[in-house]
Amino acid sequence: MAILIFILSLLLFVLTIGYHPDSATTINNLNITKISHEERYQHYLYFPRSERLLYREKAREMFQFGYDNYMKYAFPKDELDPIHCRGRGPDVERPENYNINDVLGEFSLTLIDSLDTLAVMGNVSEFQHAVKLVIDHVRFDRNSTIQVFEATIRVLGALLSAHLLIIDPLQPFGDLKISDYDNELLDLAHDLASRLLPAFERTPHGLPYPRVNLMTGMVDGSRNDTSTAGAGSLSLEFSILSRLVGDPVYERVARRAVNSLWAKRNNVTGLLGLRNYITYDA
Repeated sequence: MAILIFILSLLLFVLTIGYHPDSATTINNLNITKISHEERYQHYLYFPRSERLLYREKAREMFQFGYDNYMKYAFPKDELDPIHCRGRGPDVERPENYNINDVLGEFSLTLIDSLDTLAVMGNVSEFQHAVKLVIDHVRFDRNSTIQVFEATIRVLGALLSAHLLIIDPLQPFGDLKISDYDNELLDLAHDLASRLLPAFERTPHGLPYPRVNLMTGMVDGSRNDTSTAGAGSLSLEFSILSRLVGDPVYERVARRAVNSLWAKRNNVTGLLGLRNYITYDA
């Protein structure tokens, strides 16, 4: 999912520079100081259909280049180290290296992260192939300490999205059905979420601890604070999982975390702080 967001953001940036439907004027020959705010707005608002289609294909090529090289040089590791052109997983020698270890957990992250993007890009055969690779290779019984937020938005969300794309006959991306599919992606999502639940335990106000170990649960010496995004943006994935598996616990803990954050708003501004303490009010 994160790859898709990055590509779409980059695409939007590229496409909106210097095109107007009634003019071939580009940003290089436009005298911005002599046009009104409305003219400037209109200048950046539109671009010709031919250009949109051109850069749509450029975005597709960019994604395919990254995905193909991950599969060639890095799979089944979590991501491609582009400098050394090899796979990379958690930094086991430096557990405090959160920049790497919060995201990478020895579960082929990039492959999972790419599932729904493959569907959106129209690569049906590779989507189906990638799903089978995930089913065959990905397991979450790993001695990896990961961030709950990152695991939720990138892994749990991707697994649920791909599962729904496979089973939903009304989805708009073509025939993504897999003949022998038996809800394996949903089972993986359920397993992952159950391993994230310890982060919500022993929290008097419902805010989750930021990290858990996928094999052992809570980590000794865990931080006593969490970010607003880390605690408050889990509802979509956890609620969908609850509805799909018929277990309300996931939606319940995510909703409790949101309610706890809502209660911590500033009395004057109504705003939330960047960091929120878990075991006491502050």
